[in-house]
Amino acid sequence: MARNRFKVETVRADPHGRAQMFVFAPAQLGAGPKAKRFGQLARSPSAVRSSRPEDALKEFYASINIAASPERVWEVLMNAAEWPNWDPSCERIEGTIAPGATIKAFTKLSPGRAFSVKVTTFEPPRKMVWTGGMPLGLFKGRRSFNLLATEIGTEFSLHEVFTGPILVLIGGSIRDMSDPFHAFCRGLKSRAEAS
Repeated sequence: MARNRFKVETVRADPHGRAQMFVFAPAQLGAGPKAKRFGQLARSPSAVRSSRPEDALKEFYASINIAASPERVWEVLMNAAEWPNWDPSCERIEGTIAPGATIKAFTKLSPGRAFSVKVTTFEPPRKMVWTGGMPLGLFKGRRSFNLLATEIGTEFSLHEVFTGPILVLIGGSIRDMSDPFHAFCRGLKSRAEAS
């Protein structure tokens, strides 16, 4: 049996917060229910892009300038118990944010659901990465928190990348995180600059 092939048309933003849209278009899928499902995905705005299912990628990005030192911004990020007070989407964070730690994030975007992630990179006060997903690399999410010292304080960026071979099937169900990411950045800025 011939392997399905996928065509991707891409409109890609640079890494400085401008809107991104990747259009996934099916090719050689036939005319059955599978083709219809992929066709619906293709018509919807999506950050899914790939030339092969196993290389599928979906990502979100937001950044902001904060008039506070990276050390101060990092301090706010490390105080997990306080996140609901400044991140509009956060319900709560369970666990301690530390190198190699596993924490659970509860979000108002998916009430009652826990997202278990591992802190895989921890470089205070510059970078932190949370990683989660499914076994065997079928689906993986990687969220990066990046802090860069500037003349006025800190350039903070939040970047999430979803990958894995089943992303071409479930990518359309992943909500657009652009607004929540920008709200996170604004909340972090307000909290860090308040002290």
